[in-house]
Amino acid sequence: AHSVRLLVPESLARHAADIRAAIPGTLGRLDPELERHLTVETLRSRNGQRLFGYNSGSAYPHSAYGPGDDRSLVRDPVLVVVPNGSKILTDDTYTAFATQGAVVFPEPDDVLNAIAADKNGLRTYVTAVRPVGQAAAQELRDSVNGFRLHVFNLIAALAVLLVTGLGVCFIHSSRNAQAIFVQHISGWRFSATHRSILAVEGVLAAFLAWWVPIRTWQQNQELEEFTSQGIPAPFPPVRITAWDSGAITGLVVIEVCSVLLALAAFHRRIVKEGATET
Repeated sequence: AHSVRLLVPESLARHAADIRAAIPGTLGRLDPELERHLTVETLRSRNGQRLFGYNSGSAYPHSAYGPGDDRSLVRDPVLVVVPNGSKILTDDTYTAFATQGAVVFPEPDDVLNAIAADKNGLRTYVTAVRPVGQAAAQELRDSVNGFRLHVFNLIAALAVLLVTGLGVCFIHSSRNAQAIFVQHISGWRFSATHRSILAVEGVLAAFLAWWVPIRTWQQNQELEEFTSQGIPAPFPPVRITAWDSGAITGLVVIEVCSVLLALAAFHRRIVKEGATET
């Protein structure tokens, strides 16, 4: 009995006709007679407004947002307002929206009472729908578990890297103990005596320092290929944050310092033992 209201922000006013033409498809499968007589009232809304969407946005990713952005607030929203109690949205359409987490009931008793009455087999569909709070709690648990797994993997990788570096230093010092002692008493510098190990360590440090920036650049280049062809970006631009830079720097410093300290300790022991034997 009432028209559908379309609220378009002023910044998108030039697209109002296209948005209005897409409303029947947005509302799902409509009755042909109803679609023929469907009236849409287009109204303007101010720019810069935000609307709480009851959704973090994780189910509907958009390239304009980064993975860490809060997408629960929709900026400059386009709203399609359906009259309450109308037959514009069919039961199947309601079910489709509900299974996508897109239907909000401000009063939980409305749902509970409908289940108790069991009209139109509602009980069957409600069992497959999760409340917003429960879904958010599950998402938080998954994020925390994923973070803990990443931290564990980082610690394990760092431990393997350190053990490998110490092992290489030990093998190098043991196999070249005599040459190291002779070069030391001949006045060779520490860097000249262990130039092979230090060169390998420099290459490894450069690899650790530049791996993430290079991968970031490659992914952004792939993104530019999509956008240059007019294809919507499948993922947001990758950015290196201060935390990323700090983690990379810390990893390189720990790895280099541990190898240098281990190499210096083995070098000092070889010189000391050689001097004692002499």
